[in-house]
This record gives sequence, C-alpha cells and structure tokens, in this order.
Amino acid sequence: QFYQDEISRQKWLQQFIKEHDLLHMVVRSLEMYMGLVQVSSSTGGAVPSYCEIINLSDADSHYNHDEQVKERLDFLLVTLKSGGGSLSWEDAETLWNCLIGSLVCNADKEKGFYWFCEVIDKWPALSLEAQKNILTQKITKLDPASLSQTAWRCFMRLFLWVNQSEKKLKRVRSEDSAVTQDLDLVGLHYLWQIALCSSNESIVDQSTSMIRDIHTCLSDALQEDVAKIRQEFIDDCIEHLTNALDGGLRSHEIFESNSIANCAV
Repeated sequence: QFYQDEISRQKWLQQFIKEHDLLHMVVRSLEMYMGLVQVSSSTGGAVPSYCEIINLSDADSHYNHDEQVKERLDFLLVTLKSGGGSLSWEDAETLWNCLIGSLVCNADKEKGFYWFCEVIDKWPALSLEAQKNILTQKITKLDPASLSQTAWRCFMRLFLWVNQSEKKLKRVRSEDSAVTQDLDLVGLHYLWQIALCSSNESIVDQSTSMIRDIHTCLSDALQEDVAKIRQEFIDDCIEHLTNALDGGLRSHEIFESNSIANCAV
C-alpha cells in the first residue's frame, strides 16, 4: 500500500509540475531577481569580491543575496528529484547565464558550477540536449587556464555523460573511469587545452591522466588497431605540445603536459 501511495504521489507531483510549468517559473524567478540585482548594484559593472557588498535593497530587503540564490537552486533540485523530470535546454541556458555567464558576484559562479555538478551526478535531471549544449556551447568556451576545481569537475561530468550517451565512452567502476569506444570524443580538444593551460597542478594531473586513459583503456573493437592508435596518440601529443610552445605557455606547464607523451611512449 505504501509503495502504491508513493507511486500515486509521484505521478501527481509530475503532473502538477508539468501543468504549472513549475521548473520554468523558478528559473524565470531567478532570472528576474538577478536582473534586479544588477540594476541595484553600485559597482559600475565590476564583479564584487563578496556578495555582502552588493546593495540589494531594491531587489529584496528580506533576504541576503546568497539566500536568494540558494533557496531557488535548492527548490529546483528538490523539484527535479521529487518530480522525476529534467531541465530543458532553454531553462538550463538561462541558469547558466544568470550564475556563470553574467556575474553579479564571484561566489555565484562557483555556486553555479556546483549546482550543475549536483544535477549531473545524482540523477538525469538535465535533458540530453541540455547536457550536450552546455558542454559544447558554454563550458568549453571558458578560458581553460582559469577553471576552478569545481568548474573542472563540472566539465568532466558533462564530458563523461555526453560521450556515454553517444556511445563513445562506456562508464565502468568509479565515476571517472571509462572504456573508450570511439576516439572522436565530444570535448576532447578542450580537455587537451585544460591539460596544457591550467595553472592548477591538480587539474593538470587529473586532465593528463584522463587523456592517457582515453587512449589506453580501449574497447575490444579498438584494441584491434592499438598500434595505430598509439602512434596517432604520440603524434597528437607532439602536435599539442608544439602548438603550446608556439603559443608561449610557461615552461612548467609544458613540463607537466609532456608527461602525457611519456606515458604514450
């Protein structure tokens, strides 16, 4: 009886969310709020260092900025989880632009990356269209040298899920482990850029390890051409390192990136 009641509740909630377009309403609410904050900010277009310095009296005097954003994001997470739905590309893009694309305060950017990590990690709360478009049109347009650990984790979640959905990777064991089924991966070029440009040693190490694993953890079908794949990988390493040198990257970044080629050999 409890199970049947829970199923009925789930169906009712899904129908309620759909009929009232609840997800879009919350996203639109955040968009309107952030617009008010931008208008009321006295920073003259500069990004504040701390949310507390923003004058929010014209937007909403009852809650501070962090609470305004957090409550809406938490409500979206609960609604997505409880209703079993997924966020459309239109709403996902609006959220991205509010939190990451058009900053009101620096903390919003990290909050945005963390939120997208949450919805990707726990359940399929983003539509496949939204996942791929965020990967190809949003996160890979950011400066790879400036990615924080949270931003990198967001990229990796999207990279793995999108390529898995396109049957180019097969996830195994741990969340960041996969078998390569097709080397023409969505976002692979950006992963190379991160490995070559990031100033964060941990991100560089994790990115180079991922690139190495992509070219060594191969499906049975790809194993048949393993010699050719290894040679092409070595050629790719040389090409990327040469381009990095031509682009004037710092010597220690080249040294870190060179570990990829060493592993390939």
